[in-house]
Amino acid sequence: MLVGPVYEPGAVIYYDDASVFRIENDPTYCKLEHLSTCDFVALDEKEIGRIVLIECKKSAPQPIDPEKFIAFLKKVTLQFLHALLLIIADMNGRRLLGNAPNAFRKSWTRRYEFRFVLYMTEFETTWCQSLQDALRSEMLPLTTGYAKSDVYVVNKALSDRAGWFLSPSLTISLGEAPSE
Repeated sequence: MLVGPVYEPGAVIYYDDASVFRIENDPTYCKLEHLSTCDFVALDEKEIGRIVLIECKKSAPQPIDPEKFIAFLKKVTLQFLHALLLIIADMNGRRLLGNAPNAFRKSWTRRYEFRFVLYMTEFETTWCQSLQDALRSEMLPLTTGYAKSDVYVVNKALSDRAGWFLSPSLTISLGEAPSE
């Protein structure tokens, strides 16, 4: 079933709840107050066995302020790590995610890989590569230690060029929640 619009910072999102779920709204996650997680988990339509974890942000601190920049990288890394740990707990039957579609549980039994995507809504294309390099470095123990995975930082232009988030199962466009 199509769900939306869902508003994240600077983004309007529509998704099919058969192949995408909002892990941050999952009842299991909501009971665990000490965790933070990414916004969405999706099955990749183009690559069977790939799970995409998505975090939406409006912007990021500049590297010229190292303290804020490093804190930002650590926060995003923890969000992806906590989401991955919840997925692994579900895979092993230790802590079931109530909102995870059945299609996910079927994919848990396959070989899988993870794609971690930081989607920046108000970010210049030229800034994405340096942030991606820094985030990849921060997430290196996570991306090399568990499963085949990679990290991407994209804005609308880059994701459109790659053909990401334009499908009926997951569409991300720029915009804000209507003011009340």
